[in-house]
Amino acid sequence: MSSLPVTVADLYRYVVGVDTHAATHSYAVVTASGALLDQATFPTSPARLRRAADWIRRRTEGELDAVLISAEGTGCYGATLGDVDGYRLT
Repeated sequence: MSSLPVTVADLYRYVVGVDTHAATHSYAVVTASGALLDQATFPTSPARLRRAADWIRRRTEGELDAVLISAEGTGCYGATLGDVDGYRLT
């Protein structure tokens, strides 16, 4: 009995891609089928990263369990995305 591979669209409704830089991070929200919903750039200060997290929640109908966030540079510029003053995306 063979099984079909699982795809991102099987597990998530939205994908957020994050392009990280020292001063700003750029975000793009797409549906699992690939339709671009919105994109924005936010400064990397803690307050602006909280604003970016709220922006993601609004664009994804608050369904964070249905969101895959993929960020580059999580070992350097994107390291701050995981935890901003105790305010987590998840």
